[in-house]
Amino acid sequence: MANVINIVSRCEPRLCASRIETCEGPILLANVYMPTDNSDSESYDEYVDLFTKIHSLFTDSDCVYLLVAGDFNCKVDSRFYDVFCNFLRDLQLVCIDQHRLRGVCTYISDDGQRRSWIDHIICSKPLEKYVRDVSVLYGNVSSDHCP
Repeated sequence: MANVINIVSRCEPRLCASRIETCEGPILLANVYMPTDNSDSESYDEYVDLFTKIHSLFTDSDCVYLLVAGDFNCKVDSRFYDVFCNFLRDLQLVCIDQHRLRGVCTYISDDGQRRSWIDHIICSKPLEKYVRDVSVLYGNVSSDHCP
């Protein structure tokens, strides 16, 4: 699936995306840092807005597949989770890490008291067959998130 021919990129403060041409067709690769839930309407609106930008970027492109990875600031019991799930459903995406991992955490507070799973890898369903392995690299912590 390699054969990278053409890369076109777009970066914003919370989103960096590149179009990569592959033998499977063009793929939009994006990295995100979604807003944190501050329990206010502004953070919720920012969260929805960023997903809207990604949705538009993908649907307005000629890309046939989408892969987004990063800090989604979203766990199963958060108020952002419905927005996250609706985005997956609307674009027929799959959350690879949730399909393949159980009981992991990707965020650990500085005091070690709070842990959550808020970083994810999502992609178009046909791309999932190319993913060989997904894991959390606990030994490689360079911030409060594990890669």
